[in-house]
Parts: sequence; C-alpha cells; structure tokens
Amino acid sequence: MLPKGPWGTLPAELITGVAMEADTLAYSARLVRPFVELLRGEPWVPPAVLQWLETQGKEDRVAAAPLHQLLELAASLSGDEYLGVRAARQMNMGDAGAVDFAIASAETLDDVMRTACRYMRLLADPVDFRFEVEGAQVYVHHLSTRPASRYVEDFQLCGFLWNHARLWPREVSEDLDVWFKHAEPTSREEYARTLGKARLHFGAATSGFSFAAAHLLAKLPASDVRLHDVLRAHADALLTALPRRKSHQERVRELLLKQLANGDLRASTIAKKLHVSQRTLVRRLAEEGTTFSQLLDDARRDLALRHVGMADTNFTEVAFLTGFADAPSFYRAFRRWTEMTPAEYRRQHGR
Repeated sequence: MLPKGPWGTLPAELITGVAMEADTLAYSARLVRPFVELLRGEPWVPPAVLQWLETQGKEDRVAAAPLHQLLELAASLSGDEYLGVRAARQMNMGDAGAVDFAIASAETLDDVMRTACRYMRLLADPVDFRFEVEGAQVYVHHLSTRPASRYVEDFQLCGFLWNHARLWPREVSEDLDVWFKHAEPTSREEYARTLGKARLHFGAATSGFSFAAAHLLAKLPASDVRLHDVLRAHADALLTALPRRKSHQERVRELLLKQLANGDLRASTIAKKLHVSQRTLVRRLAEEGTTFSQLLDDARRDLALRHVGMADTNFTEVAFLTGFADAPSFYRAFRRWTEMTPAEYRRQHGR
C-alpha cells in the first residue's frame, strides 16, 4: 500500500518493484544507494519507500521515470537543492561495479573517455556519454535522453567526477571546466566541495566537462593495462546480458502505428512521446539510416496492405485507419506502393 500524502502520487511500480518491459529506460540500482544513505533517518521519508530502495540488489534495474519522480519529490519535501551533489559524495570507488574499475584502470584519459562511453549503459540507460576533440579542447557531453531534474543532472555529472577525477594527474583535475544545464544555484559551496578547483558554468546548453586535449594521452597513475583488459571483457559480457533496447526507428514505428487512426502524425508529436526534441529525433533516425517520413510511409503501407487484404474492410475505412485525409490520397499512395489499385490487390492477395 502506498503511503498517504505526497508520496501517494508515486507510481505503484516504484514501491512494489513491478517487472519492467525490456525497452524501459532504467538505472542500475547501484546508483540508488547514495540516495538511500542520504534519506535514511529522515522523518519525512515513509518506511515503505526506504524499504523498497534498500532491498534492491546491486544488479537490479530501476525504471527511470518513477525514480526521477521520487528524487524530485524528496528534494521538494526536504527543501535541499543540493540533494544530487551531496549524493554524489556518497559514491566510493567500486560502488558502480565493473564500470568503475574499468575506468579507473585505463591507461590514458583517452581510454577513460572511451571506456565510459562504451559502458555507461550498464549504469544508466537514459545517459548518452560521448566526447569529442575540438581544437585544443576535449568536450565530454553528459546527455540525458529523458527529461531529468537538476538533482539527477547534478548526481550523474558530479558523481562521475567525484569518483574518477581524483585519480587523474593534478594538472588535469585542477584544470576542468564543468557545465550544468540548470540555473545558477543559491550557493556554489557544495559544488566546490565536490569538484574542487574546477571552473563551474551554469545555464549551459548541455551538461558535461572539458579539459585540454594535450592531457588525453598522458599516462594515468592508477592504470593497469592487463586488469583493464580483463574488466572490459567482463563489462562486455554484462552489456550482452542486458535486455535489448529497441532502436529509435522501431520505437517510432510502434508509435506511428498507434497514431495513424488519430491523425496526429507530426514528427514533433512522436518526439514528445519519446521525450526528446524533434531535432534530436531527426538526428538519431539519420544515424540509423532512415527518416521520419520514410518510417511514416512504411507504417502506412504495412497497415494498408494488411487491411486491404481483408475482404470485410472497405477502402474508405482503410484510408482513415492509415491516416490519410481522403480516399484519393490513399489510392495514389497505394498505387505507388504496389503498382496496383486496392481492388486489384485484394483480388490477388485477399483472404
């Protein structure tokens, strides 16, 4: 039973641990534990919530949407705008499992960034960790594929740097620029405690950090090449064991099939349902070698062929079901797809 009061607004799956669908964006329960440490003993946290969080095994996965909601509610009830930053300092080396040790044993900063990019999904499906070299600077983008509050952004970015930047040469860790999307906080003290001498920027276009490209190939003091190779092999096995995530085009196609009869087939509408901007959706589809218009056309064609092949469905109804404004538009599209009229197709393929 859900607690009464504000906590009663949380989705039931957060408290009951209902199994997630394979394509649900999720976090490793390893990233929940720092918040458990902060929330334990707080009188305003219902025992049912804390008990559920504490019983998650290290290898369990927690759905992103309700977890984000819980953190926003916890921050609101506590009045703690630094909840994410303080939770980051609860992280210790190894708390993130094989990913932590694989990153820590890397030979160079270039290896660190490539390792983090490859294995971030073991910790967080919604995080797109990527880096690029632009001139004399390295820019590490810490992107969230799902809308997230400042508390989530603070924890993800500060937690990574808290755990790993301390292992880098001092000239690197003291020469970092760290970028946050959220607005300037009331005080920078908690950030300074966590990030040391890093230069902080708020209200940025994206969150992440940057450093001089000259540091990329510097040998790291804690590197262990043979251990690193073993840990990467282990991390690869863990990646393989994760549920397969649907491609962006698969998710778009599923949504289009649901939307066809409703008539709202705009890319902006589908992007909103996927919790991304239209520009991001277009870019991701391009990376997979397709376009929104092509997926829409394919979805209409597949659904049209299915219905036209059924003798009890009239063609005007099929036009409506496939999202066309009128029957003539549907007839033209059908001839383009099959080089036949709907009636000719039904005679040959009907059932």
